[in-house]
Amino acid sequence: MQIVDLSHPISSSMPVYPGTAPPSLTSTAALDENGFVEHLVQFSTHIGTHVDAPAHMLPGAKSLDRLPLNHFMGHAVALNLSTIDSKEIGVTELESHHDRLDTADFVLLHTGWGKYWGQSRYFKQFPVLDRDAARWLSSLGLKGLGIDTPSLDNANSFDYPNHKHFLSRNVVLIENLTNLDRLPQTPFTLVCFPLPIQRADGCPVRAVALIG
Repeated sequence: MQIVDLSHPISSSMPVYPGTAPPSLTSTAALDENGFVEHLVQFSTHIGTHVDAPAHMLPGAKSLDRLPLNHFMGHAVALNLSTIDSKEIGVTELESHHDRLDTADFVLLHTGWGKYWGQSRYFKQFPVLDRDAARWLSSLGLKGLGIDTPSLDNANSFDYPNHKHFLSRNVVLIENLTNLDRLPQTPFTLVCFPLPIQRADGCPVRAVALIG
């Protein structure tokens, strides 16, 4: 079995969404002084490769700990959309993959935007689904949708229509994925377990693809 890591490493120097505090990793014990090593780690629930819970955007909606564990793993399909010139992904670009999505629990959108990770442009004018494409995908009964961009909505959005549309259907959103170019055209298993944080609106995940 091949394992493909789809997650960005977490560090104090990692890129974060504008306005989000960077992670802090502080030493609280050293081997030569204390006989063991320990760190205090502080981070936003939406840094790096992370999953959004319905509670992230919707009042009274489920937090991550209120979703069953099997909601974070299942059959997945990656769609290569990296050749699309437009900054909006439409239904036409998705419908051609319809036959591959019949049994999918997760759909991962490979836009190619991940190549800009670490550059300021990564957080600007990235590709997003248009309204009709979001509604078409949400009709498939998915557990989750992933993408190699920082958000499912435009950077200048204030009402987050795509987020709210998927999250209202308990479709979790996995943002800032990486290495999607290493995924096959055939189905694979996706695992993206969050930490068991109570009332979590989101959480970084170690998303991995299990192939074969």
